[in-house]
Amino acid sequence: MSLFASTDTARGEASPVSQDVTEQQTDLLFGLIHVGPNLLHQFLDATERDICLIKEFFSDPESAKDYRSMIDSILRVTHGIKGSATLFDLTLYTRQIEDIEGELVRLKNNNSPLSIESFSMVIEVIDATEKALLETQNLLQELIRAKLPAANEITKTQVFIQNASSLIVEFGQATKKKVILHYGAFDLDMLPEKYYQLSVDIFVQLIRNALAHAIEPPAERSLAGKHECGNLYLTCERTDTFYQLSVQDDGNGLDLQRLKRQVTDTDDDTKPSAIKAGVKLAKLIFQPGFSTMKTASKEGGRGVGLDMVHQLVSDADGSIEFKFSPGNGCLFKVYLPL
Repeated sequence: MSLFASTDTARGEASPVSQDVTEQQTDLLFGLIHVGPNLLHQFLDATERDICLIKEFFSDPESAKDYRSMIDSILRVTHGIKGSATLFDLTLYTRQIEDIEGELVRLKNNNSPLSIESFSMVIEVIDATEKALLETQNLLQELIRAKLPAANEITKTQVFIQNASSLIVEFGQATKKKVILHYGAFDLDMLPEKYYQLSVDIFVQLIRNALAHAIEPPAERSLAGKHECGNLYLTCERTDTFYQLSVQDDGNGLDLQRLKRQVTDTDDDTKPSAIKAGVKLAKLIFQPGFSTMKTASKEGGRGVGLDMVHQLVSDADGSIEFKFSPGNGCLFKVYLPL
């Protein structure tokens, strides 16, 4: 396999190299130089495991009993892949996962009965993603053998902050929002290996949630007497009893009355029963498929991110604390056992 797309110098035309392979090469060059081969390997290995998990859902006879519940389970997995791919700026995988999520949400919202045939497009893209993973792994080995400069000395914390900053800039350009990232007591490198990818996934989802739902556009912030730039605060620390992750914003907080109206107006009979007190109402944001956005977009609105965070924390035997002040922001704290 040729490492780079070549050009026919006699005719000045690009050789017939697929767009996806060229994109993989570009992604990997950026990733190897700015992230490093070890973290890229971790992403590829984790994504390969996640793809295998998704394929197991389709082969499990129990899944056929409730395809819509299966969709929620798959969306949690794909959202994690997309978060890591976005963080590392691996656009090929981000685009493929967005295609999968869009189709899954369409199927979930379709009232027609579902069968395995309903997921043909999803399965096709999953197969393509699995093939892309193999090609990417081969390309990565070629890049390493070529002894290109790599970010071997950069720490996991530096990689995350660097890419989180890029994510915020990209998000801001798409949503016309301005956000300043603060990360004083933030150290991913002190986490045990079993918590590293888990913590990255949690941080990515909580950052995306803050950018999509909490931080207001500049004009709206100015009307509320705030600086037009929103603030996002990250911490990652170890205490005597647990590892603590936190994400705090100074956005619009959570409007319980609006949330109550939104829930009451829905046709879903299971949600109104949860409206007993403000704290219980607030917990709805962790429910699968629930979103305060009216329409879904690339930036959010599918009701997956916080559901995924809740599931990840639960699976790790951790706990999550959520505080909010209407008009003044939200604070998420995650506690993971030592």
